[in-house]
Amino acid sequence: MKKQNVSNKVEGFSKLSKLEKIRWVNKTYFNENKNSYNLLKQYWIEDEELQKIHDEFSENTLSNFVFPLGLAPNFLIDEKIDTGAVLLQQKMAIDSGETTGTLSERMQEKSGSMLIDTLDTLANSKFTPMAQSNGSSLKPAPKLTRINTRINWNEAGQDIVNKIHGLNPFPTAWSNLISGEDESYVKLKRAHFVKGTRFNLPGTIHIEDKQLGVAVPDGCVYIDELQLPNKKSMETAALLNGYVFPSKSRFE
Repeated sequence: MKKQNVSNKVEGFSKLSKLEKIRWVNKTYFNENKNSYNLLKQYWIEDEELQKIHDEFSENTLSNFVFPLGLAPNFLIDEKIDTGAVLLQQKMAIDSGETTGTLSERMQEKSGSMLIDTLDTLANSKFTPMAQSNGSSLKPAPKLTRINTRINWNEAGQDIVNKIHGLNPFPTAWSNLISGEDESYVKLKRAHFVKGTRFNLPGTIHIEDKQLGVAVPDGCVYIDELQLPNKKSMETAALLNGYVFPSKSRFE
């Protein structure tokens, strides 16, 4: 199965039917190779209702053995959920200021070529499945709710920053802004942490040089981008040009 080098940007792919998507991939990357087409289709389940459930995992799913999850998007299906052996993976460094949104964009840029490489590997039987880790080092991935996306300012500063970035762009980390007797829901988009001595009670806001700092046990978390109620998301420096936080404001 010989693949083509195609650099054109894909547009409207999600609007195609499943068969149209397969035909497009086969025509664009494999010169309408019949073996490539059959390879994608042969893993479908005869039970249409059950196959529909598999298709709903992702709007762009082509076949059952391809599951778009990070940059290890291709693994074999077994009797459990997401535990099958990995066929192909590629490691990526996560930058300190990276959010889920920016990381997703970088992953998407690489995922197309990985999909083609996986199909090529499968067609030529050149793969060696790699078992996924199932040891005690695995971390839970609970369903995200209004409760566990709220920032706890008593946690370590870097953990708070990681949570803010990990929940950006969706569903977004948040905190209650307390200003006197007023309380408002504020979305937190980007931040950075400076380690040091705590300057006040956790959650206390300190504004200086167009920076919004929040006290945490091991230093200060600086909010770089946030969204006030009924406002658009703004970088903190721009927000502070026209917005004044009342004295003794704090996040809870």
